[in-house]
Amino acid sequence: MNKRKSIVFFEFVTHFGGSNKSTIALINELRNNCDVTVLDAYGSCSEYLDELTKNGINHDVVLPKKDDIVIGGSSIGRAFKILAASGEILRLIKALRQKLKRLNPDAIWLNSEKGMFCAGRAVGDTVPTIQFIRTEIKSLKWYCIRDWKRVGMIAGNNSQCLKFFEKYSWAKDRLVVAYNGIDIDSVANIVPACDLPRADAELKVVMPATLLPLKAHVVAIKAVAKLAEKGLDIILWICGDVPNNLSADYKNQLISLCNELKIQDRIFFLGWRNDVLAIMKQADVMMLTSNTEGLPRSILEAMALGKPVIATRVGGIPELIRNDIDGILVEKGDFNAAAESLLRLRSPSIRRKMGLIAQERVKVEFTIKKQADVFLMYINKIIDH
Repeated sequence: MNKRKSIVFFEFVTHFGGSNKSTIALINELRNNCDVTVLDAYGSCSEYLDELTKNGINHDVVLPKKDDIVIGGSSIGRAFKILAASGEILRLIKALRQKLKRLNPDAIWLNSEKGMFCAGRAVGDTVPTIQFIRTEIKSLKWYCIRDWKRVGMIAGNNSQCLKFFEKYSWAKDRLVVAYNGIDIDSVANIVPACDLPRADAELKVVMPATLLPLKAHVVAIKAVAKLAEKGLDIILWICGDVPNNLSADYKNQLISLCNELKIQDRIFFLGWRNDVLAIMKQADVMMLTSNTEGLPRSILEAMALGKPVIATRVGGIPELIRNDIDGILVEKGDFNAAAESLLRLRSPSIRRKMGLIAQERVKVEFTIKKQADVFLMYINKIIDH
């Protein structure tokens, strides 16, 4: 009988979003065939740690600390940031080395260059590594180039995010697409949320997205404003808030825009929610107008619930949504196209048809088991190599 493989997942988690939920779902599925331990750098996101505990996932904090550090930045300032944080980085690497030595994993799984840098200093070439990418990469951090070259597998949750690496000869045989998956049974019995504002509106739209500029909430807000001007009874529920330790300037700008457009009675900022699925179930349409994305879990969840999705044609979204079949794709920044799409989905019959097709597609093409099977197959290859 083959011995069960052991994997350590190491990351810096500062807020609990869709990518973390997808990671936990994948870990849960992988645990059917291998042992997985999660190491979090600082333990700065209690919601993430609570979710790991709730799922019975073995986890530990490497260097308990309230505030996380940032390795990197832009231009010349990057080198100074790294130099200023060098003492902290060294302490973290030393603590990580000790924990990895105790755990003695067959492989290390990483989701960021920050994690890659620390793991590379902690174990070097002694443990095979897997780098998982969830969004497009446009350049490699100079301090991670050596680590990229020795990584055993570069997995992406969509093919678009791996295209950057196709120009490197050292990377070509290591690229793997492992599409995000979802357990559709886990969303089937979700009960609609209660006490939501304006739940009696003719068209209820939900946008689950952290309050960051790259999510481009402005596009969705302007689209709703345009239709409200035409007399459509439409509202938008925004699920998400400003990540810890970041300025609230962007959120304040969005609130000011709503006031300026006189639609403050149609746009509702619901903050961080643990019942996003329940809110989605009560909505008519899910919208995501981001400027950049990987393969969003929120879209998979909406599709699993049989809800039509309007989303920007960025990242891996076109690999998930077939335009005018499973949902509607628009160009980023185009609030007019977003408004036209919403107007089209005013029709319950069109919403129902798209939603049912989307639901069936997720059942067949984007299951969590399918993602785990691909992931594990390649993990075994690099371990046994």
